[in-house]
Amino acid sequence: MVVSDVWKGIGTAIFLELGKLHKHQDSKPHNSKGKGDITIDLQWSWRLESKQSIIVGSNDSKIKITNQFKNILGNKIKSISIVDGLPELLVEFENNRFLHTFSTQKGQPEWALFFFKKGWLEVKKGKIYFTANK
Repeated sequence: MVVSDVWKGIGTAIFLELGKLHKHQDSKPHNSKGKGDITIDLQWSWRLESKQSIIVGSNDSKIKITNQFKNILGNKIKSISIVDGLPELLVEFENNRFLHTFSTQKGQPEWALFFFKKGWLEVKKGKIYFTANK
């Protein structure tokens, strides 16, 4: 899938919209251009890497984060993996960039994958759960 939109949420949250963008169903203002076929939701403790170094991390400035994520817009995702003991997310892009979560807070890793109108994957009690939309 192609990265169709990237947008910054509150605090360190970042969202990647993948595939076709679907219009928002309400008239409220939104940070995103639409909902993707899949949305990657990363709440905190993430970094964008190359094979040699960290390019930008969740604690960098909004301007730096926005500028670096422009470089992955339009890129295809090569793979999405679940790694480490507690499930962390690793996303590999075709431009040899990697988006990696690594929770540093007490509790659970804070990421989710939302599937448009179908449901979402998230971490609970150290395991991955799928919740279907009702």
